[in-house]
Amino acid sequence: MKASANSHRFVTVLFGPLGDTLMALSLYDDLISLAPDATLLILTRRNAVMIRELASEYPGVEVREIPRGIKAVSFFASILNERGCTLLTLGLVSVGYSLPLRLFFLLFGLLPGNRTIGFHDPLLDVALDFDIRYSMLDNLRRLLPYALPTVALEAGRPAQMKMHTEKPVDLPYKKGEYIVAHLFGVSIPHTLPPERWQRIFTAVRKEYPKYAIILTGTEAQREVAEEVAFGIAGVTVVTHLSLSELASVIDDAALYIGIDTGVTHLAGLLNQKSLIIRHCSDPSWIPSYNPNARILFNSSRCQPDDPLLCGIVEEKGKQYRRSTYDISEVLILASIRLALATSTRDVPTFAGVIDEAKI
Repeated sequence: MKASANSHRFVTVLFGPLGDTLMALSLYDDLISLAPDATLLILTRRNAVMIRELASEYPGVEVREIPRGIKAVSFFASILNERGCTLLTLGLVSVGYSLPLRLFFLLFGLLPGNRTIGFHDPLLDVALDFDIRYSMLDNLRRLLPYALPTVALEAGRPAQMKMHTEKPVDLPYKKGEYIVAHLFGVSIPHTLPPERWQRIFTAVRKEYPKYAIILTGTEAQREVAEEVAFGIAGVTVVTHLSLSELASVIDDAALYIGIDTGVTHLAGLLNQKSLIIRHCSDPSWIPSYNPNARILFNSSRCQPDDPLLCGIVEEKGKQYRRSTYDISEVLILASIRLALATSTRDVPTFAGVIDEAKI
């Protein structure tokens, strides 16, 4: 995919997580809304297949997988043959990039007609400071006036992303007949213990028997999902979906329930009605760009001088963030009732960020 002399050619490096990819593609959607000829070359070492699937609705996006070992040298040398390009380093802390990558950024910026734009790194032509007052996406959007100097885009603009969806052939439920719940995150779980989710979903099924509940996740997460679903009629564990199928299942649900993880951003970019359990460690990742999301946390045991440092709780050998663990089942169930009070996505008084400690 070669850029014409008058086109806007962009290059970025992604590490592969779902949330990072969704934010990068949302930024690209902004770019093509302002410069329809813009193209984007994504370089990645991980999840190239997933990134290609997510970007499939954008003909101007190309994904190249960075090879391992000595082959990486010729790979990056081929990228340095490109001219008239803008490199967007979307990582928010420069030390997150390896020394070879930072050297590549430096060499790229030294080539005639090329520019490098990103955060923090003094080796870049333009290096902004990350501003925690803004969401992750709006921080990335702060790069736009430098990427396209003749335009500006206001923070807070609704997130946009074209997404291919494909309904699974074996899904037994019709649109609006079920709730999707994705309860899994990374390292220190940004979730609740399984038995608490089991009590919540038992109560939901008793009060709303017309809604089935689909628990999504990976095959590695099946065991915990089945622990949550055990003994509750109408709760199904589904772990075989492609991203396109998962997007379709979420889009057709009556409600999405999730934690602070990449799949929640998938729901956010679909503007799905969402109830989100979140942690306090990084406020910039709050999916507040979704106008139909209610976001819950509890800062009652966070440090008063730094509410982001909420610490962890251990239960049965597993760790949970206090800011999620302390959210009451009463508030979660009340939020679900409000969400299901109407079939529309825009529910009065539902959306927004709620700290239970301040209610």
